[in-house]
Amino acid sequence: MSELVVLGDLPREWTLDDLALLPDDGHRYEIVDGGLYVSPPPTSSHQVCAARLDRVLERAAPPELEVLQGVGIGLGKSAFIPDISVVLAEVAARDVPQFTPSEVLLAVEIVSPSSVSMDRLLKPARYAGGGIPSYWRVELGRNGGKPFIAVYDLDGDRYRETVVVEAGEQVQVDRPFRVTLAPAQLVP
Repeated sequence: MSELVVLGDLPREWTLDDLALLPDDGHRYEIVDGGLYVSPPPTSSHQVCAARLDRVLERAAPPELEVLQGVGIGLGKSAFIPDISVVLAEVAARDVPQFTPSEVLLAVEIVSPSSVSMDRLLKPARYAGGGIPSYWRVELGRNGGKPFIAVYDLDGDRYRETVVVEAGEQVQVDRPFRVTLAPAQLVP
């Protein structure tokens, strides 16, 4: 279960500097409107999916782009950490703890039981508001369901769903670069 945490006895806004002081204990620490949001460590299925999708993207990416896991995106009083992001190689080479939304070409979230509302509602709304051109939501197919990838492209200040790639399908998408998505190959 994710939770909102307050620093000390008095509520105050969390900053990126505060995040740097937190333990490296496997939890995911993000800032939502100045409050600390803590998620439990991801499951092994989540991590297998992230690693496999990272490899698919890395193989297809042109040399001027980098595919990264676990680097934050600063969005005003919020700081999110997508499971995977794609940025220009020159931006990644700066060795920073977070990117601005204008530096991110694609943000990918893999939905976990503790992140459903964040990954389906809050994060895509914030990423779109920040101008990130593409957002992908990966659903692992828990409870007997089948995995799928929902692909969204920016349309004004909102995302428009362009395709949903179901288990058993292989679909080529063109943004942020040409890559074939096959959700069934991402799950253990």
